[in-house]
Amino acid sequence: MGRDYVIEHCVSLSKQKRRQEALQYYITDGIKAISETLAKQFGGSELNTRFYDIVKPPKVEKRTAQEIKDSILKKFNAMGGDEGVTV
Repeated sequence: MGRDYVIEHCVSLSKQKRRQEALQYYITDGIKAISETLAKQFGGSELNTRFYDIVKPPKVEKRTAQEIKDSILKKFNAMGGDEGVTV
């Protein structure tokens, strides 16, 4: 397994994950639209939250901007990026 294979495999997995998540968003948003339409017809109200956000709540970032930047630079340098890159 060469470096190019590993990179290609990681890119492929990332694309597959993004497609799967996009499909989940599409399906759950469709369910939300149908639910709201039915609710309105019977005197209900619309939903305030996306169904997907209920099933898979978004992660809350607890790091500071500096900590995030340092983490990204550390990973970049570990991958063989320009050593000593700072922003």
